[in-house]
Amino acid sequence: MAWVHVRTLQRAVEIMGGEQQLAFRLKVTPNHLSLWLTGVATPPGDVFLRAADLVTEKDLAGLVPNKGEPETC
Repeated sequence: MAWVHVRTLQRAVEIMGGEQQLAFRLKVTPNHLSLWLTGVATPPGDVFLRAADLVTEKDLAGLVPNKGEPETC
């Protein structure tokens, strides 16, 4: 399996606070998620894209300054 799948899913687990929470968010069984996290199997494309969206949204949110606060360069 491509390392990008495993790393993306690992980051999504961090964001969600655990494997159970991510499995619920992705609407998959914890057993399937475990197989994907260990690289034994490859997640379906739609599941991987949902995880990638979660990671992207979280990481981009950290780049946007809060309203009312001055931007720093």
